[in-house]
Amino acid sequence: MIRRVLRYATNELKQTRDITQQWRELVIKPMRMSAISGPITIIIDALDETLPECRKEIILLLSRGTDLPNNIRIIITSRPLKRIFDSLRTLSLIRHVSLGDISEASSQRDIKLYISNQLANLLDDSRLSDEDFEKLTKKSEGVFEWACLACEYIQGKTIGLGPVKRCQAVLAGTTSTGKCLLDKMYADTLTQIMPEIERDEAIPVFRSVMAPIILALPTLLSVSALTIMQPVGSNYKVSNAIGLLGSLVTGGVDPERPIQPVHSSFYEFLLDESRSKAFFIDVSESPSSGSGPSLSGPSA
Repeated sequence: MIRRVLRYATNELKQTRDITQQWRELVIKPMRMSAISGPITIIIDALDETLPECRKEIILLLSRGTDLPNNIRIIITSRPLKRIFDSLRTLSLIRHVSLGDISEASSQRDIKLYISNQLANLLDDSRLSDEDFEKLTKKSEGVFEWACLACEYIQGKTIGLGPVKRCQAVLAGTTSTGKCLLDKMYADTLTQIMPEIERDEAIPVFRSVMAPIILALPTLLSVSALTIMQPVGSNYKVSNAIGLLGSLVTGGVDPERPIQPVHSSFYEFLLDESRSKAFFIDVSESPSSGSGPSLSGPSA
């Protein structure tokens, strides 16, 4: 429907930066004129990747839910950033669902299906098996982006490693690519949160917050616990720092929820200076460091 409206829309409407005008002309009006009586779903993907001023305008428009016909449902996807969560949770028409609340079995099932479909053509030719798909699913730790990058790497065509050896490398972490699948995402996200121009001020705060979390493993700390442990005289809010890391760790929205990495490789990334570079965390410099953190897996 919207595609049809776009086909006949003026270039001015297509190219305008006035989100309110586009929402009114491309969404509200067509929906009101539509003869469709069944459910219609509109998806707004990656709200967190919009410019802050655009994001505010979108949230304001969404708050006016009564402008839409009753058969319209809107699905919004976003990384769990605290500022977005706080903006939306006060709206009575919004139902919040966190991927962290989805059962592990359901997530694993979806990822197994994705991996099986992506690598199905390699089952016969390369001796990959359903058991390999199971291992890859477990290795993903429920992170779809890891699964996507792993499949892309395994399917790669080079003179060197074939699909079987690439799969083994991913599972064992024996090649730089197989070991560091999410490193670019980590670096890009941290760079966005701590741009170079502000990094001198941001990095000490980042390290002050993250070092205790890593050192405490396998014990899991919450925002509330970190706040109690916060050095006297520090001028930052732990909740703000963790909230900005919403795509990398869980626990930023609920102060009592244990903080855990979305994927365990994030902590490994931070502890390896050759990988994390400016974002490296040297836990040996922490006053509370002992023999070093264990990354064998968090416990509740």
